[in-house]
Amino acid sequence: MQDLNLDLVTVVLPNYNSGQSLKYSIGSVLSQTYENLELIIIDDGSIDVSKDIAKEFEMADPRIKAIYLDRNFGRSYARNIAIKKSIGKYIAFIDAGDIWHNDKLNKQIKFLDGSLAIGVCTSYSWFSSYSDIYNTEKKILIKQGEIYDNDLRFVNPIAMSTAIVERLKIDSCSFEDGYKEDYKFWICILSHNKHKYFEKMGEILTYYHSPTGLDLLFKKVNNAKEQYKIYRLYFKYDIFKSAMYFSLYSFVSVKKYIHVLFCKK
Repeated sequence: MQDLNLDLVTVVLPNYNSGQSLKYSIGSVLSQTYENLELIIIDDGSIDVSKDIAKEFEMADPRIKAIYLDRNFGRSYARNIAIKKSIGKYIAFIDAGDIWHNDKLNKQIKFLDGSLAIGVCTSYSWFSSYSDIYNTEKKILIKQGEIYDNDLRFVNPIAMSTAIVERLKIDSCSFEDGYKEDYKFWICILSHNKHKYFEKMGEILTYYHSPTGLDLLFKKVNNAKEQYKIYRLYFKYDIFKSAMYFSLYSFVSVKKYIHVLFCKK
């Protein structure tokens, strides 16, 4: 690993065929009030206009480092490459299509400077159209508090694009292929840092670009399958305990799915 710049935040942005939505994500990073950052864009073999958009931003702002893969390896592979290239004390993640509040990093860094937490996540809201990004009805709120490794045994409260974590605390953890790769990543980090914790901030600082209709349902179904595997393989629960936790997880997921689909606009 390279020597870390202790004032720098590395922002990791994997991209695959995100097209025009990519520019919104990049723009929200470059508009941060905390300006001491590097943005590592990993284009994962896109065949649309993504590369042209990334190159345009890269030429305009020296804080951007873009890496172009010759084929699609998956966002886990892309994130792992970016982490290896990172030199910031902290690593923040944003997925292509998602949007940050312009004061997100500033508020998180200030919080971490006065905290024993190794990372911070925040509340967020959902949107499906870029004409309706700041819809305050579709929101997922989390209460202020600490997240330890045991707290991940039910659900994952650390949404990817809301999170920032100390680079050194990642240690040997990396993203795995498949669904719920973010969940497995946080499980690894917190299990390797016993008695350390993530802090939850209740404020909405991220706007999550959500799939809709059948795409959202397909994602939920595959996430559910992976969730059961996590109980069996990661937490080593027996069949009965896994079924109990999975039932609770399913209830919460269905409730969130209905909220996103049918809440007021």
